[in-house]
Amino acid sequence: MIQTQGISVFGSFEIMPTGFKAKEADKEEILSKIKKLGSEAILTVTLLDQTNETRYVPGMTTYAPMGVGYYGRFWSYYNQYNPYMYDAGYYTTDKNYYLEANVYDARTEDIVWSSQSESTNASSLDQFSKAFSASVVKQLMKDGISVAH
Repeated sequence: MIQTQGISVFGSFEIMPTGFKAKEADKEEILSKIKKLGSEAILTVTLLDQTNETRYVPGMTTYAPMGVGYYGRFWSYYNQYNPYMYDAGYYTTDKNYYLEANVYDARTEDIVWSSQSESTNASSLDQFSKAFSASVVKQLMKDGISVAH
């Protein structure tokens, strides 16, 4: 359990073990565990899709006169200024993640809030999950979501 800003948060692993596959027969047991914890809401996060997109990043060609120091001979001029004038393009692959977050009232099981998000090139799962959860909490608070009775 994590306690923050007056809200107690329980991870799903406290209710459903790793590798849990939901079956209709498990519904009442799971909901009972959620209610025993005193939860008022259920937050689900789902990875809807992951795509890879390859794109070309064009190089740059620039012209910038630099004075007269290297103008006396071809190679000294070319060797000095060529790196500044041409940068080759390259291909890169972006990873896109499409997520959905839903909040349900634990008592009625009705959906009370939903959001879809997209992230590109998350550098680490840990950093991304912290940033994503912070943005979800911020949006929930902004939207005034409360399932308290």
